[in-house]
Amino acid sequence: MKTLTLVTLVILFSVARAGAQDLPFAAFTKAVQEEKGGFAGDKGNLSTIFQAERVRLGPAFESELWKYLADDAEKHYWIGLFLTARSYLHGKDSLPDLAFTIHLRALEILGPRHDPRSLGRRVTINRHLAIASKLAGKQLDAERFRDNAEAIINENDNLSAYIAGQSSYNRCIYQSIHGDITDCKENEAPAERIVARGWLNS
Repeated sequence: MKTLTLVTLVILFSVARAGAQDLPFAAFTKAVQEEKGGFAGDKGNLSTIFQAERVRLGPAFESELWKYLADDAEKHYWIGLFLTARSYLHGKDSLPDLAFTIHLRALEILGPRHDPRSLGRRVTINRHLAIASKLAGKQLDAERFRDNAEAIINENDNLSAYIAGQSSYNRCIYQSIHGDITDCKENEAPAERIVARGWLNS
């Protein structure tokens, strides 16, 4: 009887564990937790796992993604990039509209926070939104997001360590928000890594 009970418990535990692993974004969450530095670690690996989960979830992907993001600004920031940056898509289609909405939500979450890291994130996200708006032909929005980013920089000292770098392509677009961007040539975005207090692009 004891043996039968033990076997039953083992089976139930195995089934429960297998079920937990099938939960939306469970494998991705585990990968982030195990990655040294979390999202600041190997984003090539993390984005690969994320895209695999995107495929696995199929039509349920977007609804499950919002549940996963919850009110975590860092998740919003990185997932927005995983949905648009060519180096993180791994052959999957870009989802710029979804990424745009996710980054807008990140700004809402970060809004009440005034620590240097949060302010730096707000600058970075506003820059991304300015570039996305420019590429979408939304000139007024592009200028508004750029003005938001620059206002934060002008009102706060020593944020440079907390603001993510830009690829030459994105920098070209950002610097040409008020003009023509036809001379901006697309290339791969640099990998972003957190080092000590700030960000390093290499």
